[in-house]
Amino acid sequence: MHPLLYGDLTLCLALVVCAQSPSCPSLCTCVLHGRSNAKGLRYSNLFFQVRCICKLTVLCKNPALTAIPVDLPSDAVKFRLERTSVSRIFRGAFSAMPELLYLWLTYNSINVLHPRSFTNLSFLHELRLDGNLLSSFPWEGLRDVPRLRTLGLHNNRLARIPPLAARYLANVTYLDLSSNRLSTLPNDLTALWPFSDSTQTQRSVVLGETPHCRSFVRMITKMKKANVSQ
Repeated sequence: MHPLLYGDLTLCLALVVCAQSPSCPSLCTCVLHGRSNAKGLRYSNLFFQVRCICKLTVLCKNPALTAIPVDLPSDAVKFRLERTSVSRIFRGAFSAMPELLYLWLTYNSINVLHPRSFTNLSFLHELRLDGNLLSSFPWEGLRDVPRLRTLGLHNNRLARIPPLAARYLANVTYLDLSSNRLSTLPNDLTALWPFSDSTQTQRSVVLGETPHCRSFVRMITKMKKANVSQ
């Protein structure tokens, strides 16, 4: 058999594995994205190994949806809840998806987040809650997502950020607070976003047009200059 046929056969087998349809919640769609990685090919006796890497995305985008589905697939790496009528996120709402990396809950009607909404999501990297009705955020709930890097809270109703938020933002490198109702910020801005030294991981805070935006930028600039001069 010509060596090129091995590649074709490998791809075929990989597609068969990745094309297996997972059980999908009602009013949602599930999409598998996969690629193959073939190793150990032998021309003489047709021996080869195939590894298929499949990633599952779950999209729930239906105005008739009023609650997080309970039959979520356990192997999902991305969950998108968009433009639904969901208003409350209860404790452990996503705990059935322990491999989740991306959680987008954007442009719904969410006004209540349980402090333990994100239990069993220790691998989560990105959490987006843009375009909801949150007047408060359970910052202590971020203890359940130690690998979180991106937190999007754009276009909500947040009026203040408590100083205690600092202790739960240590690993977050991108924080979007724009288009909220922020009129005050913690007096000690370094508590909210620590800049301990010039070698620290680059971080971004998006505040948008708030009364404190310009003063915040000036203070961050001064802190950076001070760190560089030390």
